[in-house]
Order: sequence, then structure tokens, then C-alpha cells
Amino acid sequence: MRAEDGLRLDLDGARDAIARCDVLVLGFKHLAPRVLFDTREGTGSGPLFRVVPPVRTPKERFAQLRRLRPDLGEPERFLFIQWPLGLDSLVESGVWSRIVERCRAAAQERGREECEGLLQRLTQLDTKEVRDAIAGESYRTLWPPRERRRRGERRE
Repeated sequence: MRAEDGLRLDLDGARDAIARCDVLVLGFKHLAPRVLFDTREGTGSGPLFRVVPPVRTPKERFAQLRRLRPDLGEPERFLFIQWPLGLDSLVESGVWSRIVERCRAAAQERGREECEGLLQRLTQLDTKEVRDAIAGESYRTLWPPRERRRRGERRE
């Protein structure tokens, strides 16, 4: 599979890394929120799967993890995936199913259910982003807007 920029995606490498990591953060080029999959178990807290805001540096992400999971130390195996294509391709490539498998291994049925909810949330965010792009919300065009004419009107 190739990204939009022509680079080849190493899907097998991504799937293998997902299977081995403690903490995965999944991001998309066109969506600001990230998805955090923390499969570690703490004292009195199970795995954590949720949408989180973006951060500027790995150091900020680790600080965020310490705030969210104060009973846990630093993850042994941290993975950040910036998915270069759309949400549909994440599912079609099998990468999403590997994430679901990993979450299910960590949290049984709750892991699968929470992944379903996260995919629905990502779909909502993706749909909103497309609508905003079409409507010009939170986007600027390169060209000035055209004058709108009524149907049948001629330009002079």
C-alpha cells in the first residue's frame, strides 16, 4: 500500500509493532485529536483507550500519560503512528483490526467495545472535517470566492 506522497507503507511492520507495544498513539494528518491505546494495567485501573488532544513533543505526551495514569511508570514500548491516509484505509489495511486485537487481549470484550466506540468517534470527526473543508469552515481557500449569480443570469 502506498501513501498519498507515493511512499510505500510497511503494513507488516506496523502490525508487528502494534502487537508488541504497551502504549500506542494513533494520529491522522487531517484530524487534530489523537487516539490513545494504553494496554497497561495499573493498581486499581485497567487499560485505557480514549481520544486525546495533540501535543507538540514526545515529552509532553509522556507528561500527559503520567497525569492520566499516575499509578504507572513510563511505558516500556511506546509507539506513535501518524496514519498518512484516510480512516477507511486504516480499516481496509487490517491495521485497525490489529489494534482491536491488541485492545481485546488487554481488556477482553471491553477492549473491543471501546475500539468500536473510538472508530465511531473517529468517523464523526472525519465527516465533520470533510464538511468543514467543503463549506470553508476553519479552512482558507487559495483563490478568492467567485461571485454567485442566480440561475439564468449572464455575466456582463
